[in-house]
Amino acid sequence: MTLPSPRRPALRRPALRVSVVIALLLGGSLATIPAIAASPLTVSPTHVSFSSTHVGATALKPVTVKVAAGYQIDDVYQYSGAAFSVKDVGAGCSAPGPATCTFDAGFSPSVTGATSGSINVYACPPSGTNCASVFVQLTGTAVAPGTSPAINFGRLKVGLATSKTFTVKHDAGWAVVNVGFDHQPTYGFGPTTFAVPSAPSDINAYPCGQSPTATSCAMTGVFSPRSLDAQSDTMDVQLCQLVPYGLCTTLTSTVSGVGLAPATVTPPSITFPNTVVTGTTDASVKLTLDSGWHYSGYGTSYVPGQPDGVGEFRVYNDFYACPAGSTTCTLTIEFHPDAAQKYVADLLVNVCNANNEICVDLDQRPRLTGTGTQDTTKTVLRSSASTVSAGSTVTLTATVSPNPTYSGPDGTVTFKDGKTVLCTDPLALVKGAFVTATCSAVLGTPTGPHSLTATYSGNAPYKTSTSGAVTVRVTS
Repeated sequence: MTLPSPRRPALRRPALRVSVVIALLLGGSLATIPAIAASPLTVSPTHVSFSSTHVGATALKPVTVKVAAGYQIDDVYQYSGAAFSVKDVGAGCSAPGPATCTFDAGFSPSVTGATSGSINVYACPPSGTNCASVFVQLTGTAVAPGTSPAINFGRLKVGLATSKTFTVKHDAGWAVVNVGFDHQPTYGFGPTTFAVPSAPSDINAYPCGQSPTATSCAMTGVFSPRSLDAQSDTMDVQLCQLVPYGLCTTLTSTVSGVGLAPATVTPPSITFPNTVVTGTTDASVKLTLDSGWHYSGYGTSYVPGQPDGVGEFRVYNDFYACPAGSTTCTLTIEFHPDAAQKYVADLLVNVCNANNEICVDLDQRPRLTGTGTQDTTKTVLRSSASTVSAGSTVTLTATVSPNPTYSGPDGTVTFKDGKTVLCTDPLALVKGAFVTATCSAVLGTPTGPHSLTATYSGNAPYKTSTSGAVTVRVTS
């Protein structure tokens, strides 16, 4: 119960100054304002702090209570905070005041972390009215009754396993009842990267027995990397109090290790020579595998900030060149550019163990670089006649080679009489073999020789080209 504290009467300072003036003028004196009575109940200290108290243990700190004459302590009780309690209230606390007595504030945490609470001391006069109440504020920090070490297994190749012995230390009267991990399959459901094979799978087993005097438990941790690079997890060790059984807490620590590749691929980079868009260029890498591992495929990946070459590089005849059981093999990479530009990609090589249970992309990723260039062309012009009369029509035929049909006939041919354009015609595939363009042109005056040419426009894979001049004589 909380009783309101007495309130100090509010002073009206301007009125007080007026009263003083009047009193001085009259030769009189002011009456003395009565002092507020001291509290009949005090405690010391008013705040009790508990630090680093083990879960399952009880810490005690004394509190002194003073009660004035005419009052007697009616009750001392825990007001808030389930972890706190009142212990050992002295006999003097039941005597009428003036009296001084002590009691113990107790802190018995069941979970780790910081918490707070309060104890209320309540005193009353014999009449039971005008009772006084005072609070003792309580704070406490609870820590686990044991420690579990971090385990660093170091560097190990994927598919292998290594172990380390570690010791969990704990208070007497406690026992390790279970060990688990935040991100590992449990109870045999799936393969694990981190495990403690000697740990129990339920609270009915104790890896280090149930001795009430034991203060440590040694176990073995295992690291079996299934992927490359650094990996970690949180190990949870459950401790339970043996007597009375039921209070349990969890110790956490970090387990870590680094998975290494079971194979290597060299060289670290390949630069292909300039390659025409219509052609290909080959290069090779060497793959060296640990025993029990085999090549299982490849891929290419985009390199940020570089021209995307994911589709321009491929490995061919790879399984023929690297059959199961090989410890070394050579993979041939083909560069086939789609356009006249630079291409970049990283080569990914995937390997698996014998039963394909574990497969990884190697962290060695050769950087592939190649530049596509345009192929040269040759244009040949033919005329249906070498001599024509003015105003007559002549048929001109241009043949472009090599066949620029990388993605279908593409481009145009422009026919000229000197600098005068006679006509422009798109390329056409003739009988699936030749690419030609034709022009039916009327040749007029002046009479005499006319120098005719044909120019192929070119396209992404092919360069432009101009034919040699063909002379047609125009007569009157």
